[in-house]
Amino acid sequence: APPLAFVGPLAIIMTVSSVSSSKINRCPLRHKSGVQRPPLVIGHRGASFHLPEHTIPSYRLALEMDADFIEPDLVASKDGILVAVHSVDLNVTTNVHTFNDGEFQSRARTSKANKGAWGYYVNDFTWDELQKLTVRQRVKEGGARFDGYDGLFKIPSFTQIVDMLHDWNSRELPLIGRPGKVGGVPGLYVEIKSAQFFMEDGSLDMA
Repeated sequence: APPLAFVGPLAIIMTVSSVSSSKINRCPLRHKSGVQRPPLVIGHRGASFHLPEHTIPSYRLALEMDADFIEPDLVASKDGILVAVHSVDLNVTTNVHTFNDGEFQSRARTSKANKGAWGYYVNDFTWDELQKLTVRQRVKEGGARFDGYDGLFKIPSFTQIVDMLHDWNSRELPLIGRPGKVGGVPGLYVEIKSAQFFMEDGSLDMA
């Protein structure tokens, strides 16, 4: 089972696969004891239909929509800061290619660890450089996601996500409660993204 850590009013699951823990409510369709419990609601990458995925406002909206966990995908910057983005290629979800009239275009390169694909790889950028970029929706075709908030939010660090959730659980939640929920507070369901890529391309150990 993946480790489940409680830090103050905050639960964190660190995993790269599925959750399996006796401390976590499971979907009644999969529960063999006969005890009927509601399924967990996971804010996968935040509330990613409404707001750009992996942004603080998207995670916050997922909490307001009563998620039991929010799920960030974590990757590492050049200077070792864990940040939340879906892809190791920043061009998938940010304005890295067009930022400041192409300031970072010289960073585009291929990577054998990513099947030779061209990209702006997150491990080539420091935290300060990442903070210059803004996030956009990754999926737009056919109205799959709302893109009206593209370009308004920045890439968050894992520390910022933890701080936001701690603030929600300790300040907001006691005032509004969780109608329909039985005990507990929202937690983090963390996925370490593309660990093999970082070991091969950036010599970073994500374990």
